[in-house]
Amino acid sequence: MILYSPAKETRIGISVGKKHGNSVVRNRVKRLLRAAVREEISSIKGNYHIVILPKPCNCLLYTSP
Repeated sequence: MILYSPAKETRIGISVGKKHGNSVVRNRVKRLLRAAVREEISSIKGNYHIVILPKPCNCLLYTSP
């Protein structure tokens, strides 16, 4: 889920709950989301406060290589 709120500058917050797993898994999810946001931040038109709330899933995203 992504929430938008008009603002003076674009800021992004990421909140990963304990349902995602232990702290190692939650921090990995946050790192992956921050990397994705870094690539796409320039394409956001306008100024917003954006809060990203990822949903837990049993995906391969959480496994280590």
